Amino acid sequence: MNEGYVASSFVASLIDRESRSSTRVAPFIALPHGNPDLVKLSTISIATLREPMDWHGEKVQLVLLLAVRQEELKDEQFKRLFPLIHYLESNHTVLNHLLTEKNPLNLIQLLSEYE
Repeated sequence: MNEGYVASSFVASLIDRESRSSTRVAPFIALPHGNPDLVKLSTISIATLREPMDWHGEKVQLVLLLAVRQEELKDEQFKRLFPLIHYLESNHTVLNHLLTEKNPLNLIQLLSEYE
């Protein structure tokens, strides 16, 4: 919000969305997101947690917070995120490597190697 990526009401929409249904999409992976109409500049924030946390009764350790503008939801680049999630779900070694990586640039490199 402070950087101008989203409107000030984006966080409230994120909390509202999560209260209606969990955004955990795979074991240890969540994709929380708010109303795309409140996004000014699309971005994805990545958090790897030291320990899994309870996410609506399931364990989550990798959080990919999505702030994506409505018109970019159908973009091919954005759609590549979903096969990546499936890949991580079925490749525990890669997921564990991501979860233990401390260097943000290495984390991005690891995520970009999937194809």
